[in-house]
Formats: sequence, structure tokens, C-alpha cells
Amino acid sequence: MELAQRLHRLSDRPADRALYRWAAGAGLVVTLAYAGLAAATLRDTVDGVPVSAGDAAWPFWLGTAAVALLAGALAQIALQLARPRLVPPTPADALPSVEDQRRGQLAWVLPALSAVAAVLLVRLAHTPLAAAAGGLAVLLATVAGIVAHYHLRDETPAWRATAAAGLTVITHGVALLLLTAIYTNKWRGLVSAPAITLATLLLLLQLTDGAAAAWLRRLLYAITGSLLIGQLTWPLNAWPAPGWTGGALLLVAFYLIAGLTLQQLRAALTPRVLVEHLSVAGLAFLIIAASVALGR
Repeated sequence: MELAQRLHRLSDRPADRALYRWAAGAGLVVTLAYAGLAAATLRDTVDGVPVSAGDAAWPFWLGTAAVALLAGALAQIALQLARPRLVPPTPADALPSVEDQRRGQLAWVLPALSAVAAVLLVRLAHTPLAAAAGGLAVLLATVAGIVAHYHLRDETPAWRATAAAGLTVITHGVALLLLTAIYTNKWRGLVSAPAITLATLLLLLQLTDGAAAAWLRRLLYAITGSLLIGQLTWPLNAWPAPGWTGGALLLVAFYLIAGLTLQQLRAALTPRVLVEHLSVAGLAFLIIAASVALGR
């Protein structure tokens, strides 16, 4: 009921409605670009074998990079167009101007990485269903990611909190898709470990976009967390687990590190919070490990 009332009040804010239209337009354009690449990938077969499954399929990788760049650019443009409406923080709560200007500069991460994840999943599954699911994921991640980053600097505290919560959910969803896609390929550790490290670095950094913390501090936390997650790639490559199971395990590690990072940046990391995160992550790990053992 309360959320419905907030949404109704937003109808009186023309700049917000304009941002939503820009976000929807960006999501549609990116989804159409992705659909074209997905369709080309599905048709790219020789005797029923996907050509894009080969490591030397450079047109596939160039197309993936182009869609990711388009998604990131449109997301950032949409957010910049809305920036004049954003109300600067009050002097008592203001960060240094250089830090404040960097807020929202990572809105491109979720659309770009969701596009990469969706295309990789189409490459692996090579089915129309995977292509359709990937398109839906790209559309949702692009639109919701832009809107969430926009409201991280809303003048209403309740909307800032809602945006931060929504950003957390979207980020974990994209993380699951991307980490699963990377893990399922079973690339060598020299390839998969840097890929997972880079992906989680970007995800962790943009997840803290609304935190009242210095840029260098956020960057240090993101680098440390991503390196820890990247190291899991080496033992996981030797683990006989299906793709989604391995991706889920990497997501558990991401959830733990992301959660503790956010709580630390908010000065809310207490022993109770630490135990809660460790308990949830430990339980999830046991469930995943049991599913692998029972599936043999």
C-alpha cells in the first residue's frame, strides 16, 4: 500500500516520468540489438554444431562487445539526461564534490554485463528459449538498473533506500547469470579467474554507488572482494558440478562479500550482522554441495 502511494506521487514529477521513458527506450534498443546477435548465433551452425562455440569465433566476440558497449552507453546517457533534476545533498551530508560527481557513473555496469551474460548463455544452450530468457534479462537489467541508479540520489530518503535495495537484488541476479555463464564454459583458470575477478570487481563497485563513502575506499573494498572470489575459480574448475550449480556457489561467495562490504561502508557491520551473513552463506553452500553429491 505504501509503495503504491509512492508510485502515485511520482506521477506528479515530470522529470521522473521522462527518465522512465528514457530508461524504457534504452532497454528496448539494447534488447533489439541483443536479439539480432542472438538470432545470428542460433543460425551460426555447421552440420548442427554451433560455430560460435569455437574459441576462434571472433565475429561472435566482437558482436558481444558491441552490444555490451551499446547497453552501457545508453544507460549512462539516460542517467546524464536526468541529472539536472537531481537535488544535491545538503551541506551537512554532502560528500566532497568529486565524490558526489562520481555517483551514478557506474550505471553502465548492469546493462553491459547482463548483455554479455545473456549472449554467453545463448552460445552455450543454443536454443530459442535461452535467447528469449536472455532478452528478458537484458531488458529488466537495463531498465531497472537505470531507474535504481537514478533514485540513489533522490531527495526522498525512502526512495533512496528502495533504490539501494532494488539495486542489490538486480546486481545479484546479473551476477548469477554472468558467473554461471563463465563457469559453464570451463575455461582454463588463466582465463576464467581474471574474467570472474573483473566481473565481480565491476559488480561490487557499482553496488556501492549510493554509499556515502570515498571513491578510493569503495575501490579498495571491491578489488579485495573480487580477488577473493576470483581465487575460487581454480578449485571450482576441478569440481564436477553442473554450470548452474557452480554459478550458484560463486553467487554465494559474492553475496557474502557484497553484504559485508555494504554493511562496513554503512558503519553497520556488527558481530550479529557478521554471524547472519556467514550463517546464510554457510547454509546455502551446504545445500549446493549436497545437491552435487546426491546428483552423482
